[in-house]
Amino acid sequence: MKYIALAKTVLVTIWLRQVVAREDGIRGMNSNTNQEEKVRRLKESPECVRYNGKVRFRGKNYEDNWLTGGRDRGNNGVYVRNYTQRYSETYQWIVRSESGEGNIHDPDPRSGDCIAYNDKVFLQVNSMNNRWLTGGRGFGNYEVETRNYLVHEQLIVDSPYQWIVRSETGDGRKIDPDPLAGEPVIYGDNIFLQVNNVNNRWLGGGCSSGNTDVNTGKVFEDHYKFYRWTVLSADGSVPLTSQVTLR
Repeated sequence: MKYIALAKTVLVTIWLRQVVAREDGIRGMNSNTNQEEKVRRLKESPECVRYNGKVRFRGKNYEDNWLTGGRDRGNNGVYVRNYTQRYSETYQWIVRSESGEGNIHDPDPRSGDCIAYNDKVFLQVNSMNNRWLTGGRGFGNYEVETRNYLVHEQLIVDSPYQWIVRSETGDGRKIDPDPLAGEPVIYGDNIFLQVNNVNNRWLGGGCSSGNTDVNTGKVFEDHYKFYRWTVLSADGSVPLTSQVTLR
């Protein structure tokens, strides 16, 4: 019995050390790990996505398949296309906690804060002022465009310009909490974007070979991957933490 109790104590101690290590962001480290090694490992951790940051969304169905907006004559067009440097700003999206006044250079009130799962965000295309991603439009709530939120639509409570950031689709209801609610979104995460004006509508794109269309559709098991997006930095990379505070 004494040995069993001792074994349980050892297992609990190991588990507690793993919890502490994870909380500190130093997975698998112990007291013998030197300071330089701790710093090196922490610097290799992906950064969280922050408000006022510029991101790119890569579709999961093809390798070079990126969300791009502010296209066509009225700057309303939204597609998934192969990335091109010539129109790089149209592939970049400014993540905001509110719409702002339309200028792409306006700071967000929560600038620098980590975006968390279950947050409702505005996505402003970085190629011009006064264009935000909006979905759940038109017949069947399938249409997606980049429009001027400041014209006629500011008073809508459940705004079609707001997107709920999710780690999974959930049951389709907007009020259904995400299982990772409150946890930071990390660069390289695969996310779902649910439009906030109607249930059962998620941002999806490129549902067949050569198809560049983007819509807000229902997620079915056989089309699951078309509604998942990898969130990356403005240059398409996964930034690593650059500043480390050790306790």
